[in-house]
Amino acid sequence: MYSSSKIFILFLLLSFTSCAGDVGTFNPQPSFNTISVFDGNPATRPTPGFTEVALGPVASLSESSSGNAAKNLAADENLVSIQEVRMYLQDVTLLDEQGNEALKLIGPFVVRLVELGVVVDESFPAFGGGVVPNGNYPELQLSFAQLDDPSLIPEQLLADPLTTEGLIQHSIVIDGTVEFSNLAQPNSSIVPFRFLSQKEEVISLTTPNPIVLDGNFTTLFIAFKIQEWFGNDIHTLLSKVDPSQLSDSPLILQEESEVSSLSTLAQRTEDDINNSIRIAPSTDELFDEAEIDELSSSEPIQPAL
Repeated sequence: MYSSSKIFILFLLLSFTSCAGDVGTFNPQPSFNTISVFDGNPATRPTPGFTEVALGPVASLSESSSGNAAKNLAADENLVSIQEVRMYLQDVTLLDEQGNEALKLIGPFVVRLVELGVVVDESFPAFGGGVVPNGNYPELQLSFAQLDDPSLIPEQLLADPLTTEGLIQHSIVIDGTVEFSNLAQPNSSIVPFRFLSQKEEVISLTTPNPIVLDGNFTTLFIAFKIQEWFGNDIHTLLSKVDPSQLSDSPLILQEESEVSSLSTLAQRTEDDINNSIRIAPSTDELFDEAEIDELSSSEPIQPAL
């Protein structure tokens, strides 16, 4: 096990000064995969015994209370800034207590959590939602896949190079920088990087406190705890890399790397992402960090079909 460093996120300051009202919010929008979502018309109100549910991805800026992330940054520690996040999902599934599929939202979906250093919490198309029987729901599943067909890129993202270039043949792409305060050459203290994942697997989000659907509109936010990505040992691992490779822009982090320290860092980042997703049920369409179910957890359970 290794301890995670507290990630400094540049966009946190930017978003609070320039668009505080927009950070961490999500507005479910109808899309082709929306299933019987209530439109406000009393004539189409869900039948008694059923609940209207919407789903959406968000970037969480909090740390898990049970996690091992450092709470403070020492002066000589590394500083990581995340500037861009894209993910590719095949589908999102809500399961009941018997493990049956209660709601399956069919994609593919391109999730854009961060753009230009600002939290945007977007999905193209929107996840949408549906109407499901009242009851207890202890599990959500996310099916990650590689974007191998450019024709599947949503129209809204055709001008987005992180999607049209970075995400092709990958399921996750993250752009950022890591800053070292103890590098001998000050001009080289900030290293741009790009993390690439080719994961094709199902991530299960479970909770010992099942989501209770009782007829009241509910949004199920899928919260990615980006503060817990990238480890405290990122500096140690990168210090083992040939200095000439650190001058590459950006530095590519992927499990397939022939440089062992870069491959190790990519593997650990995969684990960070896999284990840092949480469920956050809400009675409205606005995400609040306090709504995160900190007892929920996430882990890969099988390859994506």
